[in-house]
Amino acid sequence: MNQKLIKLVDHLGASAQQVASSAKQLSDGAEHQVQSIEEKRDTSTLQASSYS
Repeated sequence: MNQKLIKLVDHLGASAQQVASSAKQLSDGAEHQVQSIEEKRDTSTLQASSYS
């Protein structure tokens, strides 16, 4: 294989890894947001039940 092609393949591989890593961070962030929304919902449910 010629040198330019090898560099291109390496570059694409590194880019793909970055994209995968970013996607994982986004998914972890979304999961965290969902958890905090659920915690808030649980808290408001508790508050509502304590008034009844």
